[in-house]
Amino acid sequence: MSWIWWLILPLIGALGGFLAGMLGVGGGVIFIPILNHLFSEWNLTSAELVRFTLANSIFLVAMSGLAGSYRQIRIGNFYPGAVLATGLAGMVSSWGLSYLINHSSWYHREEFLLVFLGFMLLSILNMLFGKKEESEGRILEEPKAGWKSAGVGLLAGCVVALSGLGGGVVMVPLFRMLLRYDLKKATSVSLGCIPLLALPALVQYMATEAPCLKDLPQFNYIVWPYALPMTAGVLVFSSVGVKAARKLPTATLRSIFAVLNSLIIIKTLWEIFS
Repeated sequence: MSWIWWLILPLIGALGGFLAGMLGVGGGVIFIPILNHLFSEWNLTSAELVRFTLANSIFLVAMSGLAGSYRQIRIGNFYPGAVLATGLAGMVSSWGLSYLINHSSWYHREEFLLVFLGFMLLSILNMLFGKKEESEGRILEEPKAGWKSAGVGLLAGCVVALSGLGGGVVMVPLFRMLLRYDLKKATSVSLGCIPLLALPALVQYMATEAPCLKDLPQFNYIVWPYALPMTAGVLVFSSVGVKAARKLPTATLRSIFAVLNSLIIIKTLWEIFS
């Protein structure tokens, strides 16, 4: 790996971590294109390229969720009941789909991308034109857990396993639409769920034997010279993102989230048609 990447990767991690802390997403939209580029330089099959990219992105989004949630706990803006109700359900779907991806050839990513694209469009419309929160600036009670939380978790777990994103891009809009959370509460709960959703998939990738990438230390599909420099940036800037979210108006956060989802749509369309 060229020395320049040792400078670039922490900056990429910092950007992904900042977005994770601010918006409750995992930062995968930042990590995946870089990881895909790095692993494309190796002589890997298409299936192995997908596995390496997904595994390392999931590792990074887990780190961003842990760092951001730690900060939310420190400032008293953490909702363990809602996090567990959503995250435990999501662990089931994340585990099951990751197992199927690793042990069969059924997964055709193009079909998933089309469905995912439709949801992203719905998410953008909700962020731009949905009902504005009336609760900004006051402390909200602990959200009640129920079947809607579990349903959001199941869908988010599928997104993590199939795309390598953190799941926040679907959790935050669904928390707002189905559970009527304000944006900042939705961001906090989403951030807390991300490590739970990522854990089953991450364990499977770390337990599955992977092709050896010459001269690069790795733990099966986790490649340390790529993952660790990005993790350093993630751990520092996730907390910075949480601080920024507390200071920014909700309308600004909604606009930033809509822009991020627009970038995901552009990336998805590029993958479908390229």
